[in-house]
Amino acid sequence: MTDEDPVRLAYIALIENECNRSFADGLPPDIEHILLPYLMQHHGRDPNIASQSVSDMSVSFRTDGMPALMRRIIQKHRRVFR
Repeated sequence: MTDEDPVRLAYIALIENECNRSFADGLPPDIEHILLPYLMQHHGRDPNIASQSVSDMSVSFRTDGMPALMRRIIQKHRRVFR
């Protein structure tokens, strides 16, 4: 058993599920250094909020769960089943 952060391991499992593959040999660099840190940084925040303004009390919402750049990283590594 490893001493890795359980939240990090959960995000790796989520990424593997989204990509339909296992990264047993290690994560690709763009997932390791871009996507995973993004997910860890935004952990616990409402994923639907794109921006907030305190003075006017306005909130902008996102309709998708993840920014397009992060979604492209996942799609780049996605394996399609035949």
